[in-house]
Amino acid sequence: MKLKAELLVLIFVSIFILFSCATTKPSTSFIESDEVQKKPKEAVAITTPRISKKKFSSIEPSLLQKIENARAGDLQEAIVSLKKKEPKLSKDEESLLRIAYALQAILYQEKIDESLYTDSTDLDSYAATIAAAKRGIYDFNSGTEDFFSLSLPSLVLITAPSVHNYYEEARLALERALSLNPESFFAEYLFAILLEEGFSLDEAIPRYKNAHEKNPSYIPAMLRYMKALAKIGKEKEAFQKAELILTHEDHNIDALWIAARYSFSEKKYDAAEMYISRLLQRDPNNSEFILFRAKVLMAKEEFMKASSLLDLYAKTDKTAREYLELKALLQRDWNKNPTAAASTLQEALRLYPDDLELLLIAASISAQLGQKVADFSLEELLDRILAKEPQNSEAIAIRVDEFILQEQWQDAYTANSRLYAQAKKDPHVLLNQIKICLALNKVSEAREAYDFLQELTGENEESLLCNIRILIAEKAETSARSLIETNLGKVTNTRTKSALYFERSKLASSDEARLNDLRFSLTANPRNADALFSLYNYYFQQKEYRKAQYYLKQAVSLNTNSKILLERNKELDILLAE
Repeated sequence: MKLKAELLVLIFVSIFILFSCATTKPSTSFIESDEVQKKPKEAVAITTPRISKKKFSSIEPSLLQKIENARAGDLQEAIVSLKKKEPKLSKDEESLLRIAYALQAILYQEKIDESLYTDSTDLDSYAATIAAAKRGIYDFNSGTEDFFSLSLPSLVLITAPSVHNYYEEARLALERALSLNPESFFAEYLFAILLEEGFSLDEAIPRYKNAHEKNPSYIPAMLRYMKALAKIGKEKEAFQKAELILTHEDHNIDALWIAARYSFSEKKYDAAEMYISRLLQRDPNNSEFILFRAKVLMAKEEFMKASSLLDLYAKTDKTAREYLELKALLQRDWNKNPTAAASTLQEALRLYPDDLELLLIAASISAQLGQKVADFSLEELLDRILAKEPQNSEAIAIRVDEFILQEQWQDAYTANSRLYAQAKKDPHVLLNQIKICLALNKVSEAREAYDFLQELTGENEESLLCNIRILIAEKAETSARSLIETNLGKVTNTRTKSALYFERSKLASSDEARLNDLRFSLTANPRNADALFSLYNYYFQQKEYRKAQYYLKQAVSLNTNSKILLERNKELDILLAE
């Protein structure tokens, strides 16, 4: 009877258990999707059970938190504390010691015997998860019972490449780990990496920031944070992190590279050269670094050094886009050979037909030569640039200069107004605005542009000349003359002195005085095109065509692309032939 009674109890309990399992919906915290079915055999999807018991409940909370936070000092303190208890460690303490050793080795590259945390004779679930991560496997069977069950599988993010699709599972696990311990650097850092690798860089950035703040001296987190900032275009913030890294590791290649490029973009060429020189000390044969230093030296107008580096680079690659660009600029700016530069650009645009920088250089050379470059006219080059980038200020500026050269003042005004509205801190734009407005008799607008120029550059010789020209246009001849007379005795620059004599010639009360000032102007600067044209104009009006042609031909030689001057010269040829 006793046996029957026991049998009946057993049957009743079994039925109760079966009934409970059939009617209770399991709790799931991981997303089950088609992706789960695609995972390899070792990547088994799991259904998260409810936490039935608290892991490591016997461990002192402060000790447990040190290991969960995983800062270097905290880990070392925890290891020392646990080692003191040997050989009387509990199972939980043994597991924690292994985890601490593993985090030391993986996060901080401490030279630790791997057997300390992957003892094959007694492999607990945590050690197994760590071992799997080192093989590039995300352990889907680690469980979700505690912080380490949730976080340790994601060590695969920094231990070994993995092809497994574990993004959603890892994201949910790390979110839960951080809910258990929001102060954990370890979980925060892994979460940031996961978000970046899962193509959510905007989400990763604040996580990297948090990780950095939780462990400010940890260089790998700082490096990832720096690179992520650079990727989304926050170059200044990336540079700030680079500087911080370099205070700890003064030859860190990634930090030096970001610092070099940022310094160059800010036109801090000495700093850029310092950073790139340090990079070349570490890697003297790196062709990318060699080319960048050539670029920096070009910006500093140290053309001979730049030329040597370009020759060195050409031994490995003569077709790189930036190499061809720098070669063309060197030919134009140092060799003063725009024709050779045009030839280089012919090859460059054959290889990179849509490159904006190359098209811009080609446009500048076309404007200089007054001829096609790479089979494109100046107009065609500018149209191609502006079709791709309608607000390209460099292309618009080249077009404005061309309009000014051809005295197409209304077109120049329209085009330059686009720049003027957005770039009132660009001296070239302001100078063009003044010139154009004076040509169109928009004197008040010229004065407004002058005020911006003076605010930007202060009183200098260029702004002085602008003020004099505006005063003349305003009929304030007494003030203009006073400024001219005061400064003629002060200035030492021959071009400025020449310009002052030319402006004074406009105020002359007689032809004799006017001619004297124009001759003084050419004595100071024989290449003053304005003075040459004025003398041509004077003698043309006097019908002294031979003298007129003498001065006009000199003006044409200085402005070979001026259609107006070329037409005037043809007119004179006809008159002289009669």
